[in-house]
Order: sequence, then structure tokens, then C-alpha cells
Amino acid sequence: MTTHRRRPDVYSPAGRALVSSAETGASPHHLITRNGSDVSQRLQQASLYRPDLDLTVLDTTGEVATYGLFWFDPTTEVGFVQPMATNETHRRKGLARHILTSTNDQRPTTESGTQGHRKPGL
Repeated sequence: MTTHRRRPDVYSPAGRALVSSAETGASPHHLITRNGSDVSQRLQQASLYRPDLDLTVLDTTGEVATYGLFWFDPTTEVGFVQPMATNETHRRKGLARHILTSTNDQRPTTESGTQGHRKPGL
């Protein structure tokens, strides 16, 4: 008899806040512990960096549960997510999927006038 692992339900972010760096501007960047104190300044120097596509899910205490940094090049119409991670205590709850699918409503418009990615996975 084969046992199938049940895929977890998409986590309802009740009590969790999906926010972008554009909204949290003055607070320390969520990548500071991973990339150092000057991470915000270095990101601002990157031509493709968009604070509105630098997303985090905060838990009920205001700590980062999951984050994903989306990059989109309007010239080539190519996008990717790098880095993306979930805090160990929040894994298997669908939070990363929540970030990926939330961008469906934020698809960047390309130079040709079409919207960027059509579904998670770009």
C-alpha cells in the first residue's frame, strides 16, 4: 500500500502581514542579518531593484516569517525570485506560496505593454 504525503493547505495569513520594502522603508531591511548592515544601500544601487517587489510575510510578533525578492527586467521581459526563504518555525504552512501567488496582482508592465509573469514560477 502506497502512502501519499498530503500536500499542506495554503496557509491563510490571518494575523500575518504581507508587506513590501516600499511600505517598511525606514525599518531595517529584512536581509540585514544575512547580507550585512549595508544591504539596503547596495540593493538601491542595483538597476533592477524595486522595493515594491521586495516582499516579506511578518508573523504575529512582527518578525519575518518568509521573504522573496522579485527581480524583473522590463527590457528582456524576464523575471526571477532570488533570494527566497522561510524561517524554520514557519515552514510547511504555504507562506512562500502566498508570496509567489500574491504577485499575480502586481505583475509589472513590460515595455511592449503586456503584463509580466502570468503565474508563479515566472
